[in-house]
Amino acid sequence: MKHDEPKITFRERDFKGSRLRCLLLTSQSDNEVASFLSSLVAPHASVTPEDHWAPRGLREPGEGKLGETPRFLPEANQDALTRWWLANPGRANTPNWDLVSTCRINDRPGLVLVEAKAHEAELGDDRCGAADTDNIDRIDLALAEAMAGWNAMMPGFVLSAKTHYQLSNRFAFAWKLATMGVPVVLVYLGFLDAKEME
Repeated sequence: MKHDEPKITFRERDFKGSRLRCLLLTSQSDNEVASFLSSLVAPHASVTPEDHWAPRGLREPGEGKLGETPRFLPEANQDALTRWWLANPGRANTPNWDLVSTCRINDRPGLVLVEAKAHEAELGDDRCGAADTDNIDRIDLALAEAMAGWNAMMPGFVLSAKTHYQLSNRFAFAWKLATMGVPVVLVYLGFLDAKEME
């Protein structure tokens, strides 16, 4: 190994469950990744090898952050999305996506947003971990706005920072992006036979 090559470090959790499977999936060739993603979202969207996604396998394992990763949204949209979600971004950030990809939806540029799971415990109840009270207030407002938007289309949505937060913020971000003119396909992807999670 050359000394000037960048080093990649992994956390223990990167070798388990849905995280490992997303890294392995995106370690394949661009054609294979695009084909798999297209199969997930057909007939609503299509992904080509020219699209951008994150992570990009074990060599580029970073998850997509829509408020920070430039290849997914124009800078103005990144800023608007971050301001909508956080009062004080600082060290806080918008949610990380297990897998995010650009795509075409009805011949328009859009996004595929994937939340992946490999164990039923990952579907359990969770809460927002924000510590900054201004950020908590802003997240609550954003969730309330998104909940009202979803309920106007299809009554029955309850989005909260106090329960099932990860599911809530996924629906909130999908809704907000759509209101910004970015078409979205939101996917909950379940991996089977993750024996190491038992």
